[in-house]
Amino acid sequence: MPNPLEQHTLWRIGSSWDSAFAQIALRSPDEANEINTILLSIVWKWRWISTTVSNDI
Repeated sequence: MPNPLEQHTLWRIGSSWDSAFAQIALRSPDEANEINTILLSIVWKWRWISTTVSNDI
């Protein structure tokens, strides 16, 4: 029986991203590090926005 999570679109996108990121990391570690830094800043900003909005409600 297939894992229902694997059928989810976000799971497939995440798996594709992991594969693409691994290829970038092998080709250019500096570029991979820069992408990782950008993604982390987006996550932290999203968390800050979510916390601010939930505190205002």
